Amino acid sequence: MLLTSCAVVALLSIIGPAHVAAGGWAITSLDPFEQPVAGQPVTIGFTILQHGVTPVEVAGAGIRVFQNGTTGEFFPALHDGDGRVGHYTARVVFPREGTFTWLVEQGGFEPQQLGQITIGASSTTQAADTAARWPSPLRYGLPLVAAVCVAFIVGRSGRDRRHLAVR
Repeated sequence: MLLTSCAVVALLSIIGPAHVAAGGWAITSLDPFEQPVAGQPVTIGFTILQHGVTPVEVAGAGIRVFQNGTTGEFFPALHDGDGRVGHYTARVVFPREGTFTWLVEQGGFEPQQLGQITIGASSTTQAADTAARWPSPLRYGLPLVAAVCVAFIVGRSGRDRRHLAVR
């Protein structure tokens, strides 16, 4: 019994430090990025930090994007070659508008959840969609009416000033 206990302790003392030395966890620190819009690529930069402190090189890093229980599209990350250890960039495309769940795959470490992100249409797409929904008379007539009103107000204010100056 004593011999078995000693063997177990010896085995754990060999295995334990090796597991701790492997550094079983990491976190990802995201770089600032532009708000993504549907269908347009955005470059997301990030650094993988072992134990939350030391930048570390990993194989298989990337960003995974999920929507409505999908299996998630994977966007591989590349070491950006700027000399920073553990820094990667991934070119991500959110395919449509909506709320997505996303995470960073950290190589041999557990993936890190990034939470949810809401993606909208680009401002040019929104303007085109809005204009297309308005009937033609409103699309072209309203700006014309606004210009005539502004001209009338400007002309009237000039005439009122002349009228006051004459008195």
